[in-house]
Amino acid sequence: MSATGQTQIVLNDSIVYDPQNGASVKKRSKHKTYALALAYVQSVPGFNAYKWSITPLDVDEWHEVTMESQNGSYTGSGSTTVNDDPSAPLVDAWELVPNVVEKDVLESDATNVLALTDNDVTEIRKCLDSGDAPDLSSSAADDLFLVMKSGFKNIRVIAPTIRHTRLMRRDFTVQQAYDRVGKIFTTSSLKTYENVPAQVLFDLPHTSDPTRTDGVVVHYGWYKKPASIQQVSGGQWQIVQEYDWGLWAEVIYGTTV
Repeated sequence: MSATGQTQIVLNDSIVYDPQNGASVKKRSKHKTYALALAYVQSVPGFNAYKWSITPLDVDEWHEVTMESQNGSYTGSGSTTVNDDPSAPLVDAWELVPNVVEKDVLESDATNVLALTDNDVTEIRKCLDSGDAPDLSSSAADDLFLVMKSGFKNIRVIAPTIRHTRLMRRDFTVQQAYDRVGKIFTTSSLKTYENVPAQVLFDLPHTSDPTRTDGVVVHYGWYKKPASIQQVSGGQWQIVQEYDWGLWAEVIYGTTV
């Protein structure tokens, strides 16, 4: 790339969509300086209709231009526009990770558990500790006690994680904020405050909060974890934010966002 007198290298184009003439196009090229790269972008008719970026390379002063024609607008939070704005992500990906966790059988929403009376739950817990025979309301409750007494005290439940991955340009300088880290979001507030795009191809749970007889207030929701930040190839920044679904006690985690 550093051949004498060479200031531009045109790379293979791939097919996408060109809003100017209805054709499909993706332009890539490498330029000796940032000024030449920017001049090239601005020479393309209707360049603002493209999603474009200029990325510094670790070879002399060369810069790579990527111009991908897209249909639509690319402004606002969470958009796919790059357009020389270092705060706009080069990659903005959302993923649903289908985790499972184990929890106390008596805290679950299994059919046999939901059929227990409050006295059954209290009696089972007491007799599991004392070894006494419980006085339960049904044969199904007796069966559940025997299963738990034999050692099967936990049950697997679905506890998905939402993972948001952004790849930022090497000149991105905004430090990651810890806004609302450690807080519990409802599904609705997660979509609102964390900019989950409406077009994600997965459903998010909307489980109602249970009412406990012991007075403990709990909420279903998404626990916001601290972001993982890593510098990757080409000096770009990868920021990964995760949200864990679960049932959370208000006295420990506070009210939901």
